[in-house]
Amino acid sequence: MKNTRIVGEKSGRFKKIEIIMLILILLLAFFVRFHNTNELSGGDDSQFAEMAMFAHEKPYKLIYPSFPDEPTSLRNLHYPRIMAILPLYISILFLGFSKYAIAMPSILFSLGSIFLLYIIVKKQFNEKIAMLSALLLAVSPFHIVFSRSGLLHSQLLFFNLAIFYFVIKYFEGKKDENNIRQRNVKWIYLSALFVLLNITTTEYRGLVPLFALIPYILIKRLDKKTIIHGISAVFLMIASYLLYASIPLLLFNNPHFLETIFTHGKHALGNRPGYSNYLSFFDAIKVMGSYFIFTPFIGLIFVPFVGGIIMFLRRIYKPKYMLWIFFLLSSIVFYIQGQPYIQRQLIFTPVYVVLASVFIVKTFDKLKKGEGTLNYLVLMLLTSSYIVLIPKLFMKFIPEYSNLLPAQINMYYNFLLIPILLTLILFFVMLYLLKELGSNKIFRETCYFVLVVFLIINIVTPVILVYNKMGIYQRPDEISKVAKFLKENNQNEKYGCVAQVHDQTFAYYTKKICARWEYIDVNWLKEQTMRGELKYFVFNLYLGEVGILNRKVYRDLENEMSEVHGWVMENSIDVTEKAGLKADNNYFRIREFVSTQIINN
Repeated sequence: MKNTRIVGEKSGRFKKIEIIMLILILLLAFFVRFHNTNELSGGDDSQFAEMAMFAHEKPYKLIYPSFPDEPTSLRNLHYPRIMAILPLYISILFLGFSKYAIAMPSILFSLGSIFLLYIIVKKQFNEKIAMLSALLLAVSPFHIVFSRSGLLHSQLLFFNLAIFYFVIKYFEGKKDENNIRQRNVKWIYLSALFVLLNITTTEYRGLVPLFALIPYILIKRLDKKTIIHGISAVFLMIASYLLYASIPLLLFNNPHFLETIFTHGKHALGNRPGYSNYLSFFDAIKVMGSYFIFTPFIGLIFVPFVGGIIMFLRRIYKPKYMLWIFFLLSSIVFYIQGQPYIQRQLIFTPVYVVLASVFIVKTFDKLKKGEGTLNYLVLMLLTSSYIVLIPKLFMKFIPEYSNLLPAQINMYYNFLLIPILLTLILFFVMLYLLKELGSNKIFRETCYFVLVVFLIINIVTPVILVYNKMGIYQRPDEISKVAKFLKENNQNEKYGCVAQVHDQTFAYYTKKICARWEYIDVNWLKEQTMRGELKYFVFNLYLGEVGILNRKVYRDLENEMSEVHGWVMENSIDVTEKAGLKADNNYFRIREFVSTQIINN
């Protein structure tokens, strides 16, 4: 009886430690995502923010955001994805129209993903692997970079992990009083609900990881009850989605939302003709593979991750190993589109950390038993070498970032590279000899010390990057300065400005429509300015070929925008410095409408 009580007390204490550790991991994850939160990018996150802003004015815009008669970024937008907007809509209710309101849903979904991954891995493997997986996901540069802005990837990851959890929960069942596992069908319907939430978030690409569940389900026992309720759940999900997408047709006589379902489906399966940033299949693999292998985006777990692949392949006949291998294989589908958007790899981050965590923990478990010494030493030697080589590889394979390593430092780096690698090899050789000479205690303590150093580097590196605004998808503060200027100086004008990609950002901050350059002409400009509906024009300098200034105005004055550009220059004055920006800043130019007569006088 006494022994039982002692065991129970130990178990209780361990449970408290587990909860405390998980809370600390979540707090760390929150800090590195919330601190120095990104400005809106002018891309998808700004579009979602603008849609949420319009929905606050007219809630039916959550379902029907189309503005067919307005020269805005939402012109003819048929977008049957309510879950892309609803979390932002709710966040704005609490945090107002700020960058934090747009980033907060992604941050919270990322914390939810860390927690879900923990309970999934704990259920499949053990507590140590689960805790390490949660920690590595919390500090994964991939996960940090793209879960601290208003993009959808963090949300999709949460929904997918929830679906994984419910499916695993159903098939593993719960033992009854006769020690027989009983399956609760509520988990099937909860899975279907989260698939529906996934579908109403993006263009079906978020469903790609779910292909990993197919072999997992097939290898499990499929009884009649499972099949019947599975078909029923799928039918309810599809019917609900089609009913939702039919609302614009039923209420606004607009059939284009139903058509969008099929166009989005085609886009999800392959390349859409003329779509931006198109690459061939193999070029896309090369680009995304370079980001994946040769940059700090993978963190410092690349070598253990590769070891995990080998380990999981050897055990692929077991459902839990099969699930994660097919989760990894599903990432190949993303390359088919030929669009090198590195943020897409966010939804595969759990695979990277789980495979690496299983390999690390099992390697150390063997080490405790006096086995696998050579495996451990090779793992740590290769990982240490990877850490040393990564800056050089990063600059070589991602040349657009070569300016991050100044030429003088690069010269010293080349000079020291070979001595550092030789020192690492010598260190691990000496460690191996220490084991062979019988100094097991010193050997094990040194091994644990190396592991602690490895984890500290993984944790500290992204935290330092975030704290110093380095390499973490940071948008220029000039965006908010321009938005503040427009908000303070616009009065009764209908339009906040004319801009390009960033019109969506400015619309969100000013709560006024911003027209896009490619949707307007001189007649429209004359009409709106003379009626007092418009007075500001924003030119983007830093988006290269995407920017209106570089692409359609300054680089080619003979194109269709030359007349518009000439009219703006004749009828406006530069007010960039009044907005708090330097006249020669590299981001924006702002001009204010003043009639030609006033300018001449």
